This record gives sequence, structure tokens and C-alpha cells, in this order.
Amino acid sequence: MTWGVVIVCSDAPVRLRSTHVTLDQPVPVRVVEDPFASVLGLACAGVRDRAAGRRTAFADACAGLRPESLLAAGRVVAPGASLSPDCLTPELDGDPAPSAHRRMREHLDRLRSVSDGELGDDLDRTFDGRLPAHWEAIRPAPRRWLRDLTDGLELLWTALAPEWHRQRGLREDEAHRIGRAAVTGSLAEELADAHPRGRATPSGFEYPDPDGVHSRIGTRTLVLNPLLAGLRLTVANLDRPDDLYLAYPARRPTPDPVAGSQLDALLTGPRAAVLRLAQDGPGMSQLARSMHLTPASVTHHVDWLQRSGLVVRRRDGRTVQVTVTARGRRLLDLYSAPGC
Repeated sequence: MTWGVVIVCSDAPVRLRSTHVTLDQPVPVRVVEDPFASVLGLACAGVRDRAAGRRTAFADACAGLRPESLLAAGRVVAPGASLSPDCLTPELDGDPAPSAHRRMREHLDRLRSVSDGELGDDLDRTFDGRLPAHWEAIRPAPRRWLRDLTDGLELLWTALAPEWHRQRGLREDEAHRIGRAAVTGSLAEELADAHPRGRATPSGFEYPDPDGVHSRIGTRTLVLNPLLAGLRLTVANLDRPDDLYLAYPARRPTPDPVAGSQLDALLTGPRAAVLRLAQDGPGMSQLARSMHLTPASVTHHVDWLQRSGLVVRRRDGRTVQVTVTARGRRLLDLYSAPGC
């Protein structure tokens, strides 16, 4: 089987298989700055949140997309699946010169140039001729699906571009962090920590994936593509002949200790910590684990923050998700500004 692009949302059910990546030493690493996977990830996150009835920034960003584009993105994040056609993997030539707008234009033009026959062959290779029902449905006119998706990605890039440029410093920090990890031999731990639900193993790292595989990097180059911070998903292609591609969310900087102490003084330490963690939309149980508190204590702090209009809670099946509100974001921005 030739594997295509794998997109795993971190809010997927826990009962999943895992993908394990074996890292041979030394591992050649290249960190790239390309927006395509972030735009695709935004579409996937927004569609998932809308389907779950969650009012998030990602869902709001997708509100202006045509129904056809929403349906097209929904196939990429169908429940219980993570595998999509290989054409959704960004082609990265290693040239650092093109601007983000030019790179995005090249990706969109490439997708629009794919023919029905080429995409049909891509689907057959990716799924070894046995397409799942949500992909079998596009077989009569696969290019229409790709056109609808590409149109949606183009519209989302227009909205996302300013934030992409604002987060350039986060991506640069991530590149430095990965460079240090490669030199010190701690790359597996660093990538496991960066992945929303990853963990290090004796031979590499792994993360939950409904279409889980075991991939050995061998002599290939590990290509890392930091995504927009706040996205809780990964985009990967583990079967390319020359490289192993992995895109994951860039990490936010450690809060300034002075500003952090002032926010702690305003809200109390635990409530300030909940507010910071709520930027990534965790579940209540995840908050309890992250903060080493009992569920009852976390509920008490979240109740207070919700009454203050700083966070909201929404039920998604058996999970209760906590997300920061616009008012909460303004407060975090205020206490992270220089001189606060």
C-alpha cells in the first residue's frame, strides 16, 4: 500500500491505534516554513468543530465557506479515519526564497491542475483499491471534490495570512528548538512533547491514529513543518521515498514570569493556569491531568472563570471542552504585553 497524507485531530476518540515513528541516529532534519498544512488544518479543525456544535475560532473561520467546500473538507476528517489522497501533501522544494503568498499560490495551482485520472489513481494507490465509503462517493468525479476543497482553502488563506505572519517568531523558535534537540539526541522527546497527544518510546515516538502504521525513517530526511499555534492536529506523510513529513502545532512561548505573576495575582494561580490552557480547548479531564488537580477542583475554577465571561464550556459527547472567550483572550494579551 502507498500511504497518502494522514491528518489526525487530537479530539478524536481515545480508542485508537497508534502510529509509531522509529528515528534512526543520526537523523537528518529539515524545518520548513510553509503555510499550506496550516490552512488545510484550519479547514479540518473548523469542519470538525462545526459538526460537533462547537463555537470556536476555527469554526467561525469556516463560516463563509460554500457548503461544497465544507463537505469536501469533511471527507478529510471523517470520523474514525485519518488517511487522505497523497496530493494533499505539500510539495516542498527547499527553496526558502518564495513568500508565503507565493508558496500558497503554487500549492493551489498544483491542486487545480490535477486531472480526474490522476486523482483517481492517487486514491487507488492510497487505499490499495479499497476505498472507504466517504472516498468511494467521489469516484465518479474526483476532481470536483478537489476543486471544492481548493476553493475553500484559497478563501481561508485570505483570512489566515495575517495571523500566519504574526506567528513567524513562534515558528523560528520551533526551528531553534528542533535544531538543539537534533544535536543533543533528544529529538524523539521533543517531537512527542510537541504533538498534542504524542509520547516518546525507546525507539522514537508515537501518537494515536485510527489508520496507525509503523514507519522507520531509515536514511530519509525528517521534514518538520510547524503549524499555526493553537491547532490541535497533525498532518503527516510517512511513506515518501526521500523524506518523512510531519506538521504539528508550533508551541506558544513560556509566559513572561513578571506578567504571569501579575495575572496569577489577579485571578489566583490555578485560575490563571486554566485560562492559559483553555487557549487550546482542552477537555475537563485533560485540564485535571495537566494541572495535577482533582476534577472537583478544576470544576470549581472553571465555574468561576465562566461566570466572569473568560471561558465557556461545551459538551461534545462524553467530553466537556473548555475554550477561552474573546474577553479571556484580551485579558491574556494584556498580561503578556511587554511591561505588564
